[in-house]
Amino acid sequence: MQEKILQKLIQFPSVSPKDCGIFEYIETLLPDFSHDLKYFGENEQKTGNLYAKFGKSGRNFCFCGHIDVVHEGKAYKWRFEPYGGFLEDGIIYGRGAVDMKGAIACFIAAVSRFRQQNPDFNETISILLTADEEDSGQFGIKKMIKHIDEMGEKIDACVIGEPTSDEKIGDSIRIGRRGSINFSVDFHGTAGHVAYPQKAENPITTLAFFMSAMKNHRFDEGNDAFEPTNLEFVDVSSSNEMKSTNVVPNKASCMFNVRFNNLQSGEKIAEFIYKTLEMIAGKGKFDMQYKISNESFFYGSNEISKIASDAADKITGNMPSLDCKGGTTDGRHIIKYCKNTCEIGLKNAMAHKIDEHVSCDDLQILTDIYLEILNIYFKK
Repeated sequence: MQEKILQKLIQFPSVSPKDCGIFEYIETLLPDFSHDLKYFGENEQKTGNLYAKFGKSGRNFCFCGHIDVVHEGKAYKWRFEPYGGFLEDGIIYGRGAVDMKGAIACFIAAVSRFRQQNPDFNETISILLTADEEDSGQFGIKKMIKHIDEMGEKIDACVIGEPTSDEKIGDSIRIGRRGSINFSVDFHGTAGHVAYPQKAENPITTLAFFMSAMKNHRFDEGNDAFEPTNLEFVDVSSSNEMKSTNVVPNKASCMFNVRFNNLQSGEKIAEFIYKTLEMIAGKGKFDMQYKISNESFFYGSNEISKIASDAADKITGNMPSLDCKGGTTDGRHIIKYCKNTCEIGLKNAMAHKIDEHVSCDDLQILTDIYLEILNIYFKK
């Protein structure tokens, strides 16, 4: 069941923040669910969000995911058409196969099996989906979870279907995520001839000292849940656009990202970077801009992460690790309303790549894990 659902989901070219009618298809897969389809946004650009719910009493178990995908890039480089959902040798190809339409297909299939096995079920299962996770995220789960709360709805446990698995399905469960802050810095110098360095001030030299200082700096050592905070440079340039070999430029620039754990905060890191720049470049010799994409967040080892661990162990025979690796997710919005949350999904190796694909065997394993999570949760 999950294979056919995934093939159909892939055929909707829902590049973020477009949904291309995919929510209407998903609603047909959940005929006994109530459907709350909301659009948020500015001007004519509206983003779709779906909250589907079965049941009106007891505990509310929610699956959260996103139907939007990143752009496919150059389609001619793909083995198959990126939005064809082609199946070959037990492998389904297409954008979103692992991030994260595959997990959505698995959960819908798991719910179907759960209801067949439990005809007298009298609690609540819900599915929360957005078309704005890969884009800005401003009109997705952030808005929809607030809307759900304002309706008086309570989510008691939440599983987010992000691709958390590394080598085998279910080998890793996320119990938090690192924060992210982006920097852009311009270093100012004095242009001149390379033969007369005493009459010029080379900003590239200052930039090099700064890069060396940053790469040798240890923000922290991390902790049991989080890796150490890490800085990575992503771009370096200068005003020497003509690539002249005898000119000292008057400006050098760099861009970098810092992924930080719960020992840090975005503002704390920005303050440190600014003071380091003052020390190395000097006041008035640089311009710094930064944007905090998100702070770190931490669900912790809670009820649902323990249930997910037991479920993965039962299905695969291996107890998963609990960690906070990878990029940010919509969990940063969910945690404000439901801390009893964890993330478990398919393998992440092919996410956002050309020829993104998933095996039918992996889809079956994840479906079985999701079913077991429901079984354990509602039998407690």
